[in-house]
Amino acid sequence: MEPKPIHLSPEYADQFRDRAVVEAYARRPPYPKALIRVLRERLADSDGVLLDLGCGLGEISRQLAASFRSITAVDSSEAMLAEARRLSGGDSERIQWLCSPVEEASFVGPFAAVLAAESFHWFDWVSLVPSLIAVVPSRRLLLVEREEVDSPWKPSLLEAILRYSTNREFRPYALVGELEKRGLFIEEGRQVFGPVPFSQSIDDYVESIHSRNGFSRDRMEPADAAAFDERVVRLTRPFGRRGRIDLRIRVTLVWGTLENGCRGPESPSS
Repeated sequence: MEPKPIHLSPEYADQFRDRAVVEAYARRPPYPKALIRVLRERLADSDGVLLDLGCGLGEISRQLAASFRSITAVDSSEAMLAEARRLSGGDSERIQWLCSPVEEASFVGPFAAVLAAESFHWFDWVSLVPSLIAVVPSRRLLLVEREEVDSPWKPSLLEAILRYSTNREFRPYALVGELEKRGLFIEEGRQVFGPVPFSQSIDDYVESIHSRNGFSRDRMEPADAAAFDERVVRLTRPFGRRGRIDLRIRVTLVWGTLENGCRGPESPSS
């Protein structure tokens, strides 16, 4: 099977365990309420047992907990989970916080479905998918991706990102396409939310970028981090008002079925 894109390798995924990334993570824009509502609706026919992989601060699990019998929320960063427990809803008895790489986790299923929000691209797909199929009889996987759109400074920001990111091997990719061509997933539908307006201080916007791969302050040279921050402030300040900027956030929900890797488009049985 074709190897994963190299910029999604474990050495880059490991950055999300950094204390600096955990501290910056809460500056990311929130998921829209409409997404949470649709997730409840799409999972309404389940038996109320959900698996949330790469949960981070548990933003989705904490909002869904009241509607489910139990949620197992998994992340490899103990610092991330400690913060998730502290946040609103993090003390719910319906959430089991599990600190482990998802590929090594001992899941106590069965689960009605698997959710992965901005995380599935970091996993070892070939080893993980068979493990998920074993504990998710429905094979149902829901993927959530979030992106900033229409920002007038974005082209210049992308140049700065390419200049300062510590992930020097990044290449554009499409997660669903990567999974489908390996015969690991079949998309059945998708829904787009937004773009939803979101106002944020310039300082928080800068810090939110440091929650992304390639921008952990624990791994950037201090001079590079300072230069990058100054560049972002300079790019966004003309569009701000009283130190704040208006963003537009688009979220995409994709749902479909996990496959065992034998039914990809290049398989003789296709």
